[in-house]
Amino acid sequence: MSIKWKEFVKLLERYQKGTLSSEEVKIMDVWYDSISREPTSHEEELSNIGQEIWTGIESGRDNELVSGKVGLLTPWWKGIYFRLAAACILLLIAVATFKNKVGKAPIIAGVNNEVIETLISNTNNGTSNKRILLSDGSLVELTPGSTLYFPQQFDTNQRIVFLRGDGYFEIAPNKSKPFFVHANNISTRVVGTSFTIKENTGNKSIEVSVLTGVVEVQENVNGRKSNSSKNKVVLTQNKKATYYERDNQLVKGLIEKPLVIADNGAKEEPVSFIYKEMSFRQILPALEKAYGVNIELTTQAIENCIVTADLSEDTTLFAQLDVLCAAINATYEVNDDTILIKGIGCNRK
Repeated sequence: MSIKWKEFVKLLERYQKGTLSSEEVKIMDVWYDSISREPTSHEEELSNIGQEIWTGIESGRDNELVSGKVGLLTPWWKGIYFRLAAACILLLIAVATFKNKVGKAPIIAGVNNEVIETLISNTNNGTSNKRILLSDGSLVELTPGSTLYFPQQFDTNQRIVFLRGDGYFEIAPNKSKPFFVHANNISTRVVGTSFTIKENTGNKSIEVSVLTGVVEVQENVNGRKSNSSKNKVVLTQNKKATYYERDNQLVKGLIEKPLVIADNGAKEEPVSFIYKEMSFRQILPALEKAYGVNIELTTQAIENCIVTADLSEDTTLFAQLDVLCAAINATYEVNDDTILIKGIGCNRK
């Protein structure tokens, strides 16, 4: 009578408990001679292989019995079907080991699944952006394919949501109740502001760009916030931070299209961006204040270059810099969140 598959699994369990008989233990002696497969990394495939081997064991044994090839003097543990059984046992142990070592993949890197699974999930399955209004009045706009996890009602002392993908946030102001957005390996803390979070799966990075207000971005790996100052940055309007998973590093920069800061003080006149016979050195402080950025000259030769220009039609900082630099034969580059300008000098021939 052949041993059934379920009985064979029980044999494995008894082996793990050390309760096998002396004859059953002899099966283990042929393990390493019987292995012809490398363990696979896929749990389902392992189970299928084990089932296929066991089917072959029963088929081979039945064929030997029918054809009379099994000699009475041949030790039972040296038969081919028992050698295959040894391989099957090893594969089953591999399955058990795989289950123990490999857990469920995280929904969001750096966050325990148990935390997220208790929340409401809202996924944008459409082709256009999807708006979600939270219980505190905050607005979230999800791009297609993105998911937001949030509670029905926020806690009394903080507001926490989780993002997978890309989203735009307009946070309702509440100084006593800060708002946290956890995305892959980073945590973003705000009080009342607007910003975007974009995930780049290609280079495994995630970017936080601030449109208004102030945002604090911090590395958050394996559910723990980093204590390193290198992995925590404070961003103001027109600034961004990019987290690179490969290097575990946060890098500051400027957003793609910096805009004029709306609140420059109620008593101040609106920025005109019209310059007539002004030195380059006089123009730069006005640009820095208007956009909240840092601009540095790396060569003194261009400080006193005289410029006449109307930049009121150029609505972004970089468009205005293109015009100014072209007028004095200079160039600029962005280094982190600072703009560096260099040139050979306006009076050089």
